[in-house]
Amino acid sequence: MSETARQAQLLSWDTNHFGLRMARFAPENVSDIQTAVDWSRDQGVKFLMARCDTSNVAVVHELQHHMFLLMDTFVHYTFSFAKKTIPVDSGVIPIRPFQPDDIPKIHDVARDSFKGYVGHFHSDPRLDRETCDSVYSEWAVNSCRDRNLADEVLVADRDGDLQGFATLKVLNAVSVEGALFGVAPKAQGLGIYRSFMVRGMQWCLERGFGEMEVGTQVNNYAVQRVWQRLGFEIQTSGHTFHLWLND
Repeated sequence: MSETARQAQLLSWDTNHFGLRMARFAPENVSDIQTAVDWSRDQGVKFLMARCDTSNVAVVHELQHHMFLLMDTFVHYTFSFAKKTIPVDSGVIPIRPFQPDDIPKIHDVARDSFKGYVGHFHSDPRLDRETCDSVYSEWAVNSCRDRNLADEVLVADRDGDLQGFATLKVLNAVSVEGALFGVAPKAQGLGIYRSFMVRGMQWCLERGFGEMEVGTQVNNYAVQRVWQRLGFEIQTSGHTFHLWLND
């Protein structure tokens, strides 16, 4: 883990979205926690998020000692193109890169497909429910406009009816993340999500990347079963904690 990741950093997008000063850090050592809390108080941070590996029990206990509350546990999977062959896309819905006039439809699919989804923001009772819901639709729309969020956005287009989207983000010279996926409720069960995964892997391989990675909450079993059937292997797991400051 880089020194930058261990240190608290302000989250500009999250701050604007929720209307309160937010920051995040990834503690690796027990001493990182007090340093981040002190820095956050000095910066007027209201909401501090911490993410750590599940195996780092000492850090978990220290976060709890500082009154951080556990909000979710997540897992990351990877697919190595050097070790395995990409499966065949057996889907029936065409997948293509997005076009600018798709953006309003992508917004609507994200809004509908993430309704009722519980991520770490939703797990925090102090955050407004509607504002938590709109995180995903805004993330999807911004991914179409900002290369800092996504390097490619794919859509499932059934005769002009947009039924899903997927975003891909280059992490480094080796790895690409499948970052955000959404399938319209009316189109679920048609294999669109699997098609997005396969097309995403093809996109990575065509551009010379060595692996694709994806992540989700540990209890999101349905997508993990898809990943496992496609040949993805679990690599890491972590916890997300929240702390409210300056009350």
